[in-house]
Amino acid sequence: MSCTSFRRLSRLILAASAAFAAGCAGLGFSGGGAVGRAGVLESLKAACDSDLERTFLDWLNERSLRLPGRAQVYVETARARPDFVYDLPTGPVALFVDGPRHQGPSQAEKDIDASRRLQDGGWDVVRVGYDQGEWQAASGRRPAVFGVTSGREG
Repeated sequence: MSCTSFRRLSRLILAASAAFAAGCAGLGFSGGGAVGRAGVLESLKAACDSDLERTFLDWLNERSLRLPGRAQVYVETARARPDFVYDLPTGPVALFVDGPRHQGPSQAEKDIDASRRLQDGGWDVVRVGYDQGEWQAASGRRPAVFGVTSGREG
């Protein structure tokens, strides 16, 4: 096993352990459970592939919005790896936090294809860019996914 594979596996094990300990029961982390919201947040951040993803988690946390239940989960049937997953009673939600490299035409086409494959498999897909204003708009449009904001803007 390569060093990179081992690190990814370690991050996924940390995230899975936190999910189990938090007793998320398929509803995503809302801050309760044995680990507590801070522990869940730390485990999710450890599984992240980028600083942008960690910043997004901090942004959710600062507003007391729902944290995702899982990070960096490979969905084999869709050949896609969402940055985050919300396991909601209405079905799974794949969340992608797209940095600047996703704006290029080649990557944008790959992103559209991945979203389509997930949707064909029954997933809801949410994509947000790197602008926090976009994060605010997305969370406001999707309270079933993110919950209701604590009212702090920014």
